Amino acid sequence: MSEGCKPCFKCGLNNSEIHHIIFKSSAKYMENVPSNMVYLCVEHHRGNHSPHKNDRINKEYKLDYQDYLENLFTKDYYGPEEIGKLLRVSHKEVNRITKTLWIKENGYETRELIKHCLGGLFYE
Repeated sequence: MSEGCKPCFKCGLNNSEIHHIIFKSSAKYMENVPSNMVYLCVEHHRGNHSPHKNDRINKEYKLDYQDYLENLFTKDYYGPEEIGKLLRVSHKEVNRITKTLWIKENGYETRELIKHCLGGLFYE
């Protein structure tokens, strides 16, 4: 899990770990999406001031990611190829993400896609 040479997103220390903003336990299909990952040092990843131990910090990360997705997906519908390009994932990963979503004539509905990427709920 340790990446070693990547600096911590919060403090800049090296020897960081990958943190999944939307936890794998909430959305396993998001585990390989680069935008769902940040590098954090041990303290900022698993310490007292981490998203795993502090609900406020966890929510901040999720709200920021929700904003990111809402700015990324600006049309009403998206096809699989567009989703792959925007999320920078393979066709296989797009299939994992969209497996349980209903596709309409125009593609996947953006609000449902974003909600799904967030593990099934929106944050306020």
